[in-house]
Amino acid sequence: MTYAEFFALNGVAGLIYDKRGLGDSSGDWLRAGFDDLTADALAGVRLLKTRPDIKGDRIGMMGGSQSGWIVALAASKSKD
Repeated sequence: MTYAEFFALNGVAGLIYDKRGLGDSSGDWLRAGFDDLTADALAGVRLLKTRPDIKGDRIGMMGGSQSGWIVALAASKSKD
């Protein structure tokens, strides 16, 4: 079971996006540094906050492997 499936089965919305250059995304994730990837993650949070069906004060981040580092860095850079 994927994280997305687990979240959906438990009533939690999830935003999952392609790495830069994969799928329909532009760019090159191999050339992107942690600050670039952190900016991508925080852009996702900002997007979620614009949606009326998402409670903006109840947004969290989760990640494993490299994205675990990105989540921690994003948390340290976020005012929320």
